[in-house]
Amino acid sequence: MLTRSVAAAHVVTALQSIASRETDPLSSAVVSVTMFHAGDAYNVIPAGARVGGTIRSLSFDGLRRVKDRVDAVVLATAAAHRCNASVSWSPDAYPATVNDPELWEWSSRVAAAASVEGEVRTIDPTMGGEDFSFLSLIHI
Repeated sequence: MLTRSVAAAHVVTALQSIASRETDPLSSAVVSVTMFHAGDAYNVIPAGARVGGTIRSLSFDGLRRVKDRVDAVVLATAAAHRCNASVSWSPDAYPATVNDPELWEWSSRVAAAASVEGEVRTIDPTMGGEDFSFLSLIHI
């Protein structure tokens, strides 16, 4: 007997290979499964399962590639277990935060002038999710 919760558990395992086995080591990608729900009773086989999480990349191309692979891995893994699956993105994945070079130069000069130290420290890119990436897509 096949159960959807077993198929969903295999989906979680398969998703982990996207970042660890399919991403160029010089690029960055994160696939995090942060939610798994498959029933409410310990003695009843659940009728379905729901898995959720986030993806991240430092580039728009990387994000698109990871998103496409998540879709493919979920659907193929479910099919291998003779189950149906669907993938929905809400929001449509956090976009990569890519600063505009001219705006960065201007804002760093303003920030340096306002800083007690008179300078701005730059940091390496991180894979943390942030809402600022949505703001960076706004063009007025």
